Amino acid sequence: FICIEVADQGCGMDRAVLDRLFDPFFSTKFAGRGLGLSTVLGIVDALGGAIFVESHPGKGTTMQVFLPTPDDNVASSDEPGAPSADQEAALENRGGWVLVVDDEELVRRLCCEMVERLGFRAVAAADGREALEVFAQRGKEICCVILDMSMPRLDGLGTFQEMVKIDPHVRVVLSSGFSEQEARQRFAALNLAGFIQKPFRLSDIERAVTTALTKAART
Repeated sequence: FICIEVADQGCGMDRAVLDRLFDPFFSTKFAGRGLGLSTVLGIVDALGGAIFVESHPGKGTTMQVFLPTPDDNVASSDEPGAPSADQEAALENRGGWVLVVDDEELVRRLCCEMVERLGFRAVAAADGREALEVFAQRGKEICCVILDMSMPRLDGLGTFQEMVKIDPHVRVVLSSGFSEQEARQRFAALNLAGFIQKPFRLSDIERAVTTALTKAART
């Protein structure tokens, strides 16, 4: 393994904070969103690594990230599996651009890299307003939209509603740190093509996009 270690001499964390450090949406800041470390853990886990944290109040914090070396030839369970005949037909007929919409730069960049690793081309938008501009210009080229639920300026629900006005058949895969049941309840009036739970892995992206395109190929 390769180890990346970062240490500081700050105020440190007590056990109560450490126990929730990687929980989605947990933050010690009043206006914090708490997705940064949750996302990092998802990335490290997807790469087969691990994170170790040592912290004491008044004594600072040390974080170690262990990642497999590049010559580690152990097969990853996150490699895209062989698609079914229906999935192959859907991908061949519907392949093209995937619009990734997320206001978190790290999440947006990671998702685009995963989409491209699966053989698609990715175009990104940092919020709902920007996504609508891209979709209005390139909607005919976009085969699927991966849409964050909580964003400034225009949230996922409002963005989806406006996209439907442009293309009633738009295929939207919702991405959220909330549970799937709660997210689908909020979008009950709209026809979601799929859902991805944050923090996500490559296999989650593959499953959601191919399922969305397979459904589209059958309609």
